[in-house]
Amino acid sequence: MGRRSRRVQSYPHAVYRWRLSDFTIGSDGLPVFPNTGSISGHNMKIGPGSPAGSSPVYWGVPSILQSGVKFPTNNASGSGLIIAPSATPTAHAMISVSAWVCPLARNGTATNLIHEKLRVNDSTNDGTYSLGLDSSTSALRVSISTGANGSGTGAVFSASTPVPLGVFSLATLTYDGSYLRAYLNGMLDGETAKTGNIDWNTSGTGSFLIGVNAAVSNSNFPGIVEEVVVEDAVISENMLRARYLRGLGLFPDEAT
Repeated sequence: MGRRSRRVQSYPHAVYRWRLSDFTIGSDGLPVFPNTGSISGHNMKIGPGSPAGSSPVYWGVPSILQSGVKFPTNNASGSGLIIAPSATPTAHAMISVSAWVCPLARNGTATNLIHEKLRVNDSTNDGTYSLGLDSSTSALRVSISTGANGSGTGAVFSASTPVPLGVFSLATLTYDGSYLRAYLNGMLDGETAKTGNIDWNTSGTGSFLIGVNAAVSNSNFPGIVEEVVVEDAVISENMLRARYLRGLGLFPDEAT
């Protein structure tokens, strides 16, 4: 039986929602993290998977805590959670992606991926969208791809404020059809202009990933991730700040 954090937050617009302190045990004996968003299926798993454009691989087994999933702080081969390639929503021009994150180390070799949706035929390694930490500055790094069927154009930038070690922070990206923005703890921390519908690559399928980038080695997130939410709406700064304030004390201190 899975362990649960102290309080459940409401996400009325959620398309996908994975609470990484909640899990069941699959038929292969490995944990399965159910998606409780409005689109059924798409459960995360630990174990073998087939990211777009690669052969089946094993990701290793991160540690499951009461406060989420703890990924290795030094793992050259990468260790994360995956949904094998699957169907995706119809293209639209709005999205919010957020997660509670607690970095426990600095990984200076590649972007530390918190959550990413891969595209088929993706040559940029940034996927449909990605939320992570910049390997040099430890600030949020966000990306979005707009266009159609894996051939669109992307926007990517790194925010200003380093995400602190050893404490939980609320990391968020939003895209409203005009701007891609990054928020740390409900405060705007950077933006760049970008237009067009999100490239969900509706002619094919691509993997969802938490904690690692399938296309880039040394990209695992070195710390704890919990409550990954993808919403088909742009969440305002005021609402993000309110969520952050409600989340204070949400998790036991497992960072030390």
